[in-house]
Amino acid sequence: MLKKIFIIFIFLNFFYFLFSQESIEKENIVKQQKLLIFPFENLSDEKVYSASDTYKKIFFYSFSSYIGMVPFIDFPKPEEIAAIGKVTKENVRDVAIKQNASIIIYGNYYFSGKGKDTFININLFAYSSEKNTNIFEKSYKAPPNADVFETIDEMIADVLKSTLNLDTRNVALIKFNNFTIANEVYNLYIDDKLIASPSNTNFNLSLRIIPQRDYHIVMKRNRDNRVVMDTTVRLNKSEITNIGYMGYSSIIVSKIKHKDRWKKYNLYIDDKPVKENFTISNIPVGIHRFVLKEGDTKELQRVDFELFDGKPHRIEPEVKAPFFVHTEIYTLDFNMGNVALDFFITRYLWLGAGVGFSWFTKENVADFYIINPFVFAGYYLWGDMFYDFRVGIGLTAKGNFLLSSFQIDKNLNLPMLYYGAFLSFEYSFLFIKPVFYFYFDKDNNIKYAITTGIGVKF
Repeated sequence: MLKKIFIIFIFLNFFYFLFSQESIEKENIVKQQKLLIFPFENLSDEKVYSASDTYKKIFFYSFSSYIGMVPFIDFPKPEEIAAIGKVTKENVRDVAIKQNASIIIYGNYYFSGKGKDTFININLFAYSSEKNTNIFEKSYKAPPNADVFETIDEMIADVLKSTLNLDTRNVALIKFNNFTIANEVYNLYIDDKLIASPSNTNFNLSLRIIPQRDYHIVMKRNRDNRVVMDTTVRLNKSEITNIGYMGYSSIIVSKIKHKDRWKKYNLYIDDKPVKENFTISNIPVGIHRFVLKEGDTKELQRVDFELFDGKPHRIEPEVKAPFFVHTEIYTLDFNMGNVALDFFITRYLWLGAGVGFSWFTKENVADFYIINPFVFAGYYLWGDMFYDFRVGIGLTAKGNFLLSSFQIDKNLNLPMLYYGAFLSFEYSFLFIKPVFYFYFDKDNNIKYAITTGIGVKF
């Protein structure tokens, strides 16, 4: 009894082995087949039907997007097919031989009718190199609207059933949607074939696939060729899956420039509070808004920016700085008149340079002039140029240059340099500047002087 069972077991395994080998051989034969799909020839009167040529692309990409997904078909890239040229009944055999194609799907169409009675008349053919003839020929009629896609589905089902014995009624479906990718280009591949190049959030694509087969899906960012999606999909009959992608990046918020030390500032991105000098990660790509406020209400800065996938974006919060150059015109301070320029290094610190001028008459005989070039540096203790009222302190140095038409009496005892410290009380464009000077006389003794400048700054 055991011997009989053993013999039966060996017999069954032998037949299983033969069947498996036969299946593998058949599969390999199918994989070696090369199938070409050519754009349908437009036979319409384009002067009457000006938009008719658009359907050439609709037909071509509808067919190629599905048939190109059949794993056991060698299907060239669309641009390679376009380079071959037009295919008709007259040259299909020559094209098949030259391209070593097993099956060629081609056709033509033309528009007829007017207004609501306009239709697309489609002739679909499939040529077999093995049989050296068209193995499929059928005509279809469809309106030039969304209903045409139902006809296209019917055409694809018919021709695949006839040429490849594929039943597309129970196919699976991959739906690419919900893409958040900003305005940059990606390349979507399935089994190393370029399927589409998504470039915005409106990208939608539905692909029919054969059930119970693995499809390797990869998407690369065109900017740096980086793989951002890598997955394998295997679906059952009539199963539908949705695939989406959302790009992310980070936002670097720098330290606030020119901020007032006495004020409080609030920063927001898309109405959510953020911190300065901080990095925020995992932010979806797209258009975002940054707002800088003084306190809770006063808006100081608003910036709309676009965030790209994997590309950090830096925000530079900045309180609008005062003008960096100001002019001072004032009198006194040892001179009849003074002119100076202020150069602001920061919101509160400034450097400046100017010149003073004085004129005198000696004994109603001759005139002499004193030119005083000076430099200074100041710092606001209270306020800045944004404020009406400001208080600053600083240091200054002033030189004496004497111009005269006669020899000045040495008893004038004019020092060459003055050194001083000043206070600056400012309101709007007016200021008063008390200055405390010290200098060395001709005997090298330290002398002191106090003076005040009054003028305007703008």
